[in-house]
Amino acid sequence: MKIKPEALYTPKNLDGVEIIPFETEVVGTAVRFDSKRHVVVVDLGYGWYGTIPEHQVSVYNFTYSKHGNSTIPHQISSIIGKQICAIVVEVGENNLKLSRRLSMIKAWEMLKEDEVVNATVTNTIKHGIFLDIGNGLTSYNSRKDCSTVLISDIDLWYNVGDCIMVKIIDKGDDVNSKISTSHK
Repeated sequence: MKIKPEALYTPKNLDGVEIIPFETEVVGTAVRFDSKRHVVVVDLGYGWYGTIPEHQVSVYNFTYSKHGNSTIPHQISSIIGKQICAIVVEVGENNLKLSRRLSMIKAWEMLKEDEVVNATVTNTIKHGIFLDIGNGLTSYNSRKDCSTVLISDIDLWYNVGDCIMVKIIDKGDDVNSKISTSHK
C-alpha cells in the first residue's frame, strides 16, 4: 500500500465484483453521517456502499464542532464529501462494513523515519503547517523545518491544498503520537 494524501486516491473499480474479500482496502467518498445509526455512509461507486461505525472513523480522540442542531465530531464532519481510504471488515449484500481506523493504523505502521512522502497542506498557523500525509494521518511541520531560509510569514509560502514532499522526522511510539515532518 503506497501512502499518499487521501485527496490523491482514486476510487477502485468495483464493477462486476461479486465478493470483495475481507481486509481489502477500498477508496470511496464519505457522503453523509447517519446520526441514528452512528455510521458514516461511504459511496464506493458502481452501486456499492459501505458504512463506517463512528468508533472506526479515526484513531484520534474526537473533538466536537456544532453543525445545525446536532453536534458531530470534527473527525467525522471533516471527511464528509471527501475521498477516504478504509478496510473491509464485514461483507454484506451491496453493503460493506468498513474501518478507516484500521487503514490509518496500517499506514502508520508502514511509515519509516527518514522516509520522504507526499503531503497536502491542511492548515497554516504562525509557527508552522499541518499536513495530511496519507490515509487520514496528520503531521505538524514547524516553521524552522519548513525551509532552509528564515520564513517570516508562513502564509506567503504555503496555502491550504498545496502538495509538498516532506521527510518523516519522528513518527512517535504509537499511532496516536504526533508525527513530525520536515520540508527542508
